[in-house]
Amino acid sequence: MGLFYPQIQFSSVDAFLKKSYTIIIRTGLQYSLIILKHNTMNKAELAATIADKVGVSKKEGEEMVAAFVETVTTTLVSGGVVSIAGFGAFSAKLRAGRVGVNPQNPTEKIQIPPVTVPKFKAGKGLKDALKK
Repeated sequence: MGLFYPQIQFSSVDAFLKKSYTIIIRTGLQYSLIILKHNTMNKAELAATIADKVGVSKKEGEEMVAAFVETVTTTLVSGGVVSIAGFGAFSAKLRAGRVGVNPQNPTEKIQIPPVTVPKFKAGKGLKDALKK
């Protein structure tokens, strides 16, 4: 009653490292579960992916990502909203002040001031893509 997992072969180390794989290893009567890498993308990987898709250098891809982040940030700071049709909308929201509890002294109440926080509302296209 064993589980069969086909052997996975990779054309390069890069192809292996860019994906997330779960490997189950059987040692005697025990099974070990190993998750090699989560499928996350950082800023540099995003810039490289954009550069590849657009056909520009990685440096230009990094400049595009930096420009996007700067534009969204300055727009939200000035009270605006950045809306990308089919993807979503970035906005800023004022979270009201409230009374909280001091974690170092649970009997002590503290006043938490109001703060502006970023908000993202997913668009229909993104929601539909994630449902599939």
